[in-house]
Amino acid sequence: MNGTSKWNSSIAMVAVCAATLLPSMATAQLSHPVLRQARASLENYQPSRSLRAIRRLRSTSYETTAVRMEARFLATVAAVDLLVIGERRQNTELKRQVAASFEVADDVLIETLRAELESIEGEVFQPSVVDAIETLAVLAGEQPLRAKRHMGLRQGVLLAHQARRAVRGNSANTLGRLAELADDPCAETCEDIYQPFDERGRRALNALIIAQHITERLEEARTAGDPLSSALMGQIVSDSRAIQGATIRPSPRLPEGATVVSDDAPTAQVDTVIIVRERSVEWGRTPQVRFTERGAELVAQDGPILPETEKITLRGEVTPFPRPIDDVVEMLRSAQNVGTVAVASEPNVQTYVLTRVILSANQAGVAPSMLVAASPDGGIRAMPSNFRSEGARAQRARVQVHVRMGGFEIRTRRGRSDIRGFDLDEVRETLAGGDREHSLVRAMWAADAGPIFAAAFALDAAGMPVDFVTH
Repeated sequence: MNGTSKWNSSIAMVAVCAATLLPSMATAQLSHPVLRQARASLENYQPSRSLRAIRRLRSTSYETTAVRMEARFLATVAAVDLLVIGERRQNTELKRQVAASFEVADDVLIETLRAELESIEGEVFQPSVVDAIETLAVLAGEQPLRAKRHMGLRQGVLLAHQARRAVRGNSANTLGRLAELADDPCAETCEDIYQPFDERGRRALNALIIAQHITERLEEARTAGDPLSSALMGQIVSDSRAIQGATIRPSPRLPEGATVVSDDAPTAQVDTVIIVRERSVEWGRTPQVRFTERGAELVAQDGPILPETEKITLRGEVTPFPRPIDDVVEMLRSAQNVGTVAVASEPNVQTYVLTRVILSANQAGVAPSMLVAASPDGGIRAMPSNFRSEGARAQRARVQVHVRMGGFEIRTRRGRSDIRGFDLDEVRETLAGGDREHSLVRAMWAADAGPIFAAAFALDAAGMPVDFVTH
C-alpha cells in the first residue's frame, strides 16, 4: 500500500504563490484608429492578421510621440510573441515572416527587436518590455531559461514546454533536464518538500513546481483576454496535463556518514538503500514526488523515507565468518516491494561486516544490485555492481583490484601494479587507456570499506562493469 505525504502539497504551492505572471500586453493607453484596429487584429495572434497589423503599425505616421510610442510597443511586443509561438509550435517559417514585416534579414531580427524595445519609453510598458527583452535573449541562446517565482508570461510559456519535454522524454535524463531550469530553492530557507533531496534533486523539483503553477497562471491570463496564452492554449493544456501526470524521483540525500565520492561520480535510480555502519545497519526508501491537480505530493512505499531510516544496533561482536546476521535478516524481511536495492557504508566499516550484511540482505530476499556513496553535498551517487562469492567470476574479470590494508593491487593484461596509500589518481592513471573489460574488486577481510567503494566508482567511471567479490 502506498503512503502519500499530504503536508507538502500546500507548501509546494505556497512556495510559488507570489509568482505573478506579467501579462504579455500592457493595458491600452490611447485611442487611435490604427491602434484600435491593431489591437483587434492581435487578439489571438492569428499569424497572417497579426503580421498585417505589425506592418501597418510600423508604416503609419503618427501625430504625437505618445501614439508613436504605443504603436512601436504593440508592433514589437507582438513580434516577440509570434517568435514565442513559432518556438512553441516548432514553426521556423514564422520567424522569417516576422523578419519580413520588419524589413530585416532573419539573422538580425533579434537585435532589431531588442533595439526597438530599448527605445520604448513609458512606465506602463516597462514590465512587458523587460520580459520581452529577456525572452529574446533566451530565444537567441544568449542566456539560459530559468524558472523564477516572478517571471514574465513569455518565458513562462517556454518553461512549461521545457518541463513537459523533460517529464515526457527519456527518464534517465529527466532530472538533469529539469535541474538545468531552476536554482536551488534552499539557498536561504528550505520548505519541507525539498528537504529529502540533494541540490540537484531540489532544483529539478523546483523547476516542475514552478512550471505547474505557471500553467495555472497562463489559464488565468487566457481567461483575462491575454493574446499569447489564448493563441497557445492547446499547447498549454497539453503541458499542464503532462506535468500533472508526472512522477519524478529527485535524487535524495543519504544520511550522514556514508562514504563520499567525487561529485562527478555516476548516478542511477535506486529504490531502497541499506546503510552499513560500524555498530548498526539501517535502511530507507528513496522518495518520489507525484504531481496532481493539487500540486506536488511526496510518495513512498511503506517504510522510512531517506534521509530517515529504520535502524538496528548490532549486538555483541560481529565475527569475521561469512554468514548472515540474524537480526539484520529479520529487519530487512519487513521491507516490502523494495525494487532496486543498493548498499552504502561508512568508510571505516571492515570488509567482513559489509560482506555479512550483503549476505543478510540476500537471505532476507532484498539482494542489492547497486553500490551507493554520497556526493560532497550528501546526495546519492550510484553504480551497478554484481555481488559474487569468492572465485565465482575471477577468470572472466581481466581487470582486478585487490584492496589491501595499505593500498591497492591492480592486475590488468598489462601486468601488476602496487599502489600505496589508496591514491585514486594513480588508480585512474593505471586504468587509463585500457580496454573496457569486465572488472572485479575484492578486499582483505579486515580492510576498510571506503577504499572498496572508491575503487569501484573509479572502475565504473572508466566504463568497466564491476563485480564485488565477497568473502
